[in-house]
Parts: sequence; C-alpha cells; structure tokens
Amino acid sequence: MASYRTKEEILKLAWQKRGFEYLGNKVNLDHDYAPEVLKQRKEYAEVKSVLKEKKIRFQTPFPAKMRVFYPEGTVLYGSVEEATSDLAKRGFPVTVIKRPETIMEQIRHLTWRTTRKTRGQMSKDRTRDYKEKLQAFRRQEQE
Repeated sequence: MASYRTKEEILKLAWQKRGFEYLGNKVNLDHDYAPEVLKQRKEYAEVKSVLKEKKIRFQTPFPAKMRVFYPEGTVLYGSVEEATSDLAKRGFPVTVIKRPETIMEQIRHLTWRTTRKTRGQMSKDRTRDYKEKLQAFRRQEQE
C-alpha cells in the first residue's frame, strides 16, 4: 500500500514539474492517446511553435482542439484548418492548411489505398515464389 502512495506522489510531482531527469535523460510525461488522435494533435505543431515564439498561452484539449488565450479574448479552434486560417488572418507566419474540398478528395484521403497487385495476381506470384524457394531443398536423385 505504501509503494502505491509513493508511486502516486512521484507521478503527481512529475506532472507538476512537467517531467523529470533520470540517468541524465529528460523524461516527459504525456497522455496515452490513440494513434489517430496523436496524428491530429501533431498537425498543430507549427501553430504551437508560432504561439510559443510570440509568448501567447494556449491549450490543446482532448481530442484535437486548440484553445488560444489572446490578449483580446480566448478562442477555441475545432480543427487545424480553422486555427491556421485564423492565425494567418491575425498576421502570424503560419502555413494555412486547407481541408480537402470535394467529397471524393475526403474519401480518397480516408480510405485504404492499394499498394500491391490484386489478390489473384498475388496468389499466383506467391505460388511461383514458393516453388522456386523449395527447389533448393529438393532431394538429389542418387545414381
């Protein structure tokens, strides 16, 4: 029971100090997000760096939004496209990210893409490959 409390205290202090150093390496604590959420959150990287340069406070609430605390008020952006276009309008040096315009572009962006041959072609190629590889193990006829 004492080790659990100790662990919780250490984690609490580490979160408050925003990480710690262990064996000369900086260790940062972060939330455990799904890969898709991480991808969406990484899209804000340029926006975050620009805001840090300008010393403007911001937060990134779950799942992938951004709250910016401007001197004239707080703004909550629901997407990176919305954030970059508004920051550009405000005069910040960011690349404006645009959402795919047509439904087909959106679907193409979200769906699987084939990178190999069709299933029938693959099975024929595989069979030939296996036969070639197995030839090396074929017994030699004794004379």
